[in-house]
Amino acid sequence: MENIIRIDDNVGEIEVNNADILPANLTKIIAKFDIIRNKISEQKNSLDEVNKEIKTFEKLINNFVKNYVKKETKPKKPRKKSGFALPVTLSDDLCDFMDCEKGTKRARTQITKYLNLYIDENNLKNPENKRIIVPDAKLRKLLGDEIEGVELTYFTIQKYMNKHFV
Repeated sequence: MENIIRIDDNVGEIEVNNADILPANLTKIIAKFDIIRNKISEQKNSLDEVNKEIKTFEKLINNFVKNYVKKETKPKKPRKKSGFALPVTLSDDLCDFMDCEKGTKRARTQITKYLNLYIDENNLKNPENKRIIVPDAKLRKLLGDEIEGVELTYFTIQKYMNKHFV
């Protein structure tokens, strides 16, 4: 009988026919090859897993950097005032009400703050429903006769203030 020892590099196995006649040392060497191959395979799998984790981490970092750069590189331009923040010329009646010079320019937001302060200081809120404003003579003169019989609130007061913005 002939002893056949064939090592297949692609499969990574050693095929032995009639292994009983092989020396004991050669059998141990073949077993060691198998152990080393298994260890290499385990190491390769571990490295593949670590590589996947690194790629995931790189993607997270790249996304963070991209978003951070987007936010930081845009120059922040000061916004141009518009709408209620834009100063408008006030009517003479409103200037008298606010004790300021005639022809003064102010933003509507400032006027609203002044009105709210005036209402609070003069206790012009309905005690039962604090949203409703009960105007005094000075505020009634400013808002005009149109407010008679109307439930005046912080929201509806703006409608009656429009005529004072020129």
